Amino acid sequence: MRPAQNHVFVTRFLLLSAFVIAGPACAGARGKTSRRAPKGQAIKTYAPATQATLLHLIDADSAWFEIPGRGRFKGRFYGINAPECHKRHVRTRKVRSARCASDDEYFGMGAYLLAKQLLVGKQLTLDCPRKRDGRCRTGGFGRILVMIRIGDTDVMETLVARGAAWTFTKYPSSNRKRLCALEERARKRGAGMWAIGRAKVEARMRTKTRKWYRLRDAICLRQR
Repeated sequence: MRPAQNHVFVTRFLLLSAFVIAGPACAGARGKTSRRAPKGQAIKTYAPATQATLLHLIDADSAWFEIPGRGRFKGRFYGINAPECHKRHVRTRKVRSARCASDDEYFGMGAYLLAKQLLVGKQLTLDCPRKRDGRCRTGGFGRILVMIRIGDTDVMETLVARGAAWTFTKYPSSNRKRLCALEERARKRGAGMWAIGRAKVEARMRTKTRKWYRLRDAICLRQR
């Protein structure tokens, strides 16, 4: 083999080896759930009692918010979990995201519409559970965990009290005791989703929801 041919052979071999080694690593990276801030998110934390507006509601427990003069962020409502809905992608003047289009779990659309009624066009006061360094904690997919008030109204408490969300006992939260009590009252009153009865609500839950919800009563009992 001449020197020039040998050089070409070695170069091709090294390139092929690099591709084979890098391929599985790249595939593994794609398979992992991202914990980075969502695309388009400019804010990673904010001060207590921050004033904000709703930029875009995704479903009854997640939304995009805007803080005047600072930018936007995607938030996950703290301490609650709302019935899931089928979503469709949307691109508005302000954000590219998704929103509820129909039920996935029972009352998914009903919960979304109630949250929309509560939040759209309102002046919101935001806070968040904080890390030791004072920054806001985040949940899945890099979303900032957010506590929302409208005047004296706690939005998470209102959603649970009206039967549009569950106490998210899968994860610890400082507002769990209050939310557990409000959910029990909503069940008894037949508010929102509970109008069809608890057994039917649970029968229409997704498997992963039912898995954590079956432990809900025992966890809430310990909060009393």
